[in-house]
Amino acid sequence: MELRKKLSIGESDPLEIFVDEDMIILKKYQPDRTCIITGTISSDNMSLADGKIILSKEGAEQLMIELQSYLATS
Repeated sequence: MELRKKLSIGESDPLEIFVDEDMIILKKYQPDRTCIITGTISSDNMSLADGKIILSKEGAEQLMIELQSYLATS
């Protein structure tokens, strides 16, 4: 129950379970091509960093604004 709250996973939400050497990784299931910013699922979403980052156009725009703000204050 504590993990579901921390990860915002409902009781009926699907989970992905991965094993990486000596670690078990639990992750809320997101279908392929789901934007990590907006949650939009589309075959038009772009894949970056060898598929580790999926962005919709809107998600990319939002990320750019935040990155520009971050870089301006650095």
